[in-house]
Amino acid sequence: MITGTLTDATTYYYGPGTSKYLSGGMLAPGTQVEVLWREQDEGSWYYVSVGTARRCYVPGNSVSLSGGYPSLYVTNLQARKVGQSSSSRLGPSLYYNPAGILATGTKVHFLYNKKEGDYAMVQVTDQDTGKFKRVWFEHMKLGKYSGPVNHDYITGTYNNIVLHIIRTHARNIRLFDQTSTAAGRKPLHNSGYFGINGGWFDLGTPFDILNIAMYNGNNVGNGEYGGRVNTVGSGAIGWNGDTNSLSFFTNAASCDSIPFSAQANSWVQGGFHLWLGNSNWQTQFVNQPSGSSFINGNAYRTAMIANKSTNNVYLVVTNQSVSVSAFRGAIQSYMGITDGSQSNANIQALLLDGGLSSQLRAKDSNGAIKEIYMESGGAARSLAQIAVLKYET
Repeated sequence: MITGTLTDATTYYYGPGTSKYLSGGMLAPGTQVEVLWREQDEGSWYYVSVGTARRCYVPGNSVSLSGGYPSLYVTNLQARKVGQSSSSRLGPSLYYNPAGILATGTKVHFLYNKKEGDYAMVQVTDQDTGKFKRVWFEHMKLGKYSGPVNHDYITGTYNNIVLHIIRTHARNIRLFDQTSTAAGRKPLHNSGYFGINGGWFDLGTPFDILNIAMYNGNNVGNGEYGGRVNTVGSGAIGWNGDTNSLSFFTNAASCDSIPFSAQANSWVQGGFHLWLGNSNWQTQFVNQPSGSSFINGNAYRTAMIANKSTNNVYLVVTNQSVSVSAFRGAIQSYMGITDGSQSNANIQALLLDGGLSSQLRAKDSNGAIKEIYMESGGAARSLAQIAVLKYET
């Protein structure tokens, strides 16, 4: 058991942040808590139990820990609806304080893998403030949500190559490293998340991430590089939530060259820049770190495409073994781009890790799960860094 003591008077919240989540009351300095897990959203937050009255979130820097360091939980929200009206609670039993009635038909988001006894942890929207609140609700009283999904699953053949595509808004992207979580590395289809594999990583312990991977101002990985530098490729795509804008970078050696990478409400993914629309792309590609090694040969492929005009991001996988040139050509055909003297100013793409790492998981318009992965020895590769959707629906 990991315990802690509050070092100062602390406002507790009903979620891991101050801007998106409702605040509760004050906890006095010296309050003893049990620390259940930590989350990285607006900084580092601990989910704690305060006696048998409530569970809540407090800033990590407000707690003096004892007995270890809490494991990281990466939020995976899955849409549900309330099937039977009942009271929610501030913890997973009737002994915890009530947190309001959830009416039949209310849309909620279940926090994947967070069930205890008869209760599941859900995120609801407060009707008065529009802010979120995380509470516990009897999971047998939750039903399937059949409303629209917030991503499109698209598949088609372009230049004789079958592409599997997730289209979503840039604000719906989350980057993280499974190596840093309690559950550890898994193939994407066993992870519970929707998205694709991310950048390259060292297959030996500690599975060091070899590309920039920043989320909410933090590098997501472990090891020598830890997601702060590009050692394979020099490209990056970044989302700045403060300005609601996407950016492309062609010579990003490290996250230090990307001004907003250190701020909350942002993400940056690194990889090989593909110079869409530029007929001189091959010369540019081989000038990137390891470019001459990766431009040749055939493999399964993964890419991230970003459109500045719409702020949409496209997560793309093919389970055909093809060259980089052929894969890039299929992407350009799908996006309606042809090569000329200049790179396309609004749409660009990164080549991400491929081969057995190329994996995708999505939902189609009928709610059916679509999974793309390849196996070796009867098993899919366990992934380190992945690019997934914050919200399934």
